[in-house]
Amino acid sequence: MSYVTISQIAERAEKDRATVVRALKAAKVDGQKIPGVKGVRISIAVANRFLARQWPGVIQFGKEVES
Repeated sequence: MSYVTISQIAERAEKDRATVVRALKAAKVDGQKIPGVKGVRISIAVANRFLARQWPGVIQFGKEVES
């Protein structure tokens, strides 16, 4: 299973990290603590669902547009 960080979600959504943290808490999305890794990770599937609900215009992870 692949994971993303809160900072990666913030970068993708073009939002401040604190804004994303507040939105994740409001949506009750819990990250997973992975042993030996600093911070929490969120699975790509959960992150994509969150982005689709919170900021519908944001391109989801794994769905980059090819130039």
